Amino acid sequence: MPTLDGRPVANYLGKLLIGTLLSGLFLWLALSGLEWASFWQYVQGARWWVVILAWGIWVLGMFARAVRWRVLLGDRSRLAPTFHVLNIGFLLNNTLPFRVGDLIRAYLVGRREAEVSVLAALSTVVTERIIDMLSVVVILMGVLPALVVDEVVVAGGMAMGAVAVTGFVVLLIGAHRPSLAHGLLRSILRVLPVLSRLSPERLLNHLLEGLQPLTQGRLLLRVGMWTGVSWALSLVGTWVLTMAFPDLPQTPTLRAAVALSVVTASFSLIIPFTIANVGPFEAAIVFVLLTANVPQDLAVAYAVVWHVTAVLGYALLGGLGIMALGLSPAELRQAVATALEDLPTA
Repeated sequence: MPTLDGRPVANYLGKLLIGTLLSGLFLWLALSGLEWASFWQYVQGARWWVVILAWGIWVLGMFARAVRWRVLLGDRSRLAPTFHVLNIGFLLNNTLPFRVGDLIRAYLVGRREAEVSVLAALSTVVTERIIDMLSVVVILMGVLPALVVDEVVVAGGMAMGAVAVTGFVVLLIGAHRPSLAHGLLRSILRVLPVLSRLSPERLLNHLLEGLQPLTQGRLLLRVGMWTGVSWALSLVGTWVLTMAFPDLPQTPTLRAAVALSVVTASFSLIIPFTIANVGPFEAAIVFVLLTANVPQDLAVAYAVVWHVTAVLGYALLGGLGIMALGLSPAELRQAVATALEDLPTA
């Protein structure tokens, strides 16, 4: 049987097929009943200088993320290479399935920065994901009350936010006192022994290692500050992008809906195997904007312009990063192969 990095090619092709089917399903949900002529009118009438301005704000947000990553790395990497490696990771996340870009950037920064190991870099990527998920939940808690939605939805969102914040605090305590975290895990496994199949102790060790830097008060404040800056710039960029479409009403309700679309688009990244998150991304934005009474054709135009701008922006920044670091095709292939080796085979 043909293999790729020692694994059956069918393993990867099967996941690609699943991703393609998922993309098709979500695109059908988002585009069903779309008036294509009206959609193209909105796209053609977009103010492209505003789109470029929004992209520039997102670039600043990427820079803030690079600063945050450098802080998590203990200031042991230089800022410029860290920024370039981050962009390369986002580029590969949008061109390869399985979101291997996160693994690849950990490999690259670990190989190119003498004072940073690959495992240490990978643990910081895990920490980033936890912090970003918490940030998304906090944004959700902030925007739900401003939207015209059922009180049950608001209550559910607030409850989820409270659980997420509490869970993060528990994890920080566990990172400070690993023995407590492992004791809690053993108690959970006694009640739910089936979870032992997932190698929970190994996963917990990686998680606690990634959160270890946040047990230092000053570092936690720095990470929190740059996290706030990066997400604030992401929100401002999406709000500015609405100004590219004159028919989008600049109301508090729309701004709240756009902020919520940032949340749903972030959650859509959880869906595995899709390339560039095509389908889930568009559906996540369109469904939120429909709740704010934005016409479907206009909502789809906004979502598509947003997604295309982001993907092309990542491609540009990632390409510049590859050139700036002088990465050869052989080095990139090695990074991809290493990342694929770390993927589960199931």
